[in-house]
Amino acid sequence: MTLSEDTKVFIEDRVERFVRFFERIDRVQVITDAQHEDVEVEIVVHPPGGTVVAKERGADLHTVFDRTAEKIERSLRRLNEKYHAHRSRKGVVTPPPADDDDEESYQDIVNALLDEEI
Repeated sequence: MTLSEDTKVFIEDRVERFVRFFERIDRVQVITDAQHEDVEVEIVVHPPGGTVVAKERGADLHTVFDRTAEKIERSLRRLNEKYHAHRSRKGVVTPPPADDDDEESYQDIVNALLDEEI
């Protein structure tokens, strides 16, 4: 499918926005195909450690591309959240539970009950 310069600029501008959702993108491929009256758009994004793919079909190229790009943006947002959640958990040390001297331990209660029965 041959694209006009305006359409190419539209696609490039929209693809550049993907970096807002995940900053470490290696490569983006946009594949367009026209069959009869339908247009098919497939976007393949290559972040480190995986691939994100979305595909849509419809009558208008701009509308189909926008829907496909929205799917990619949602996927990149989720990937970014997972990446940062994993990174933030990596160095977190959970503090041990506080020992309250005011409360009796389970063993103290059991010992007290045993002493009373004897």
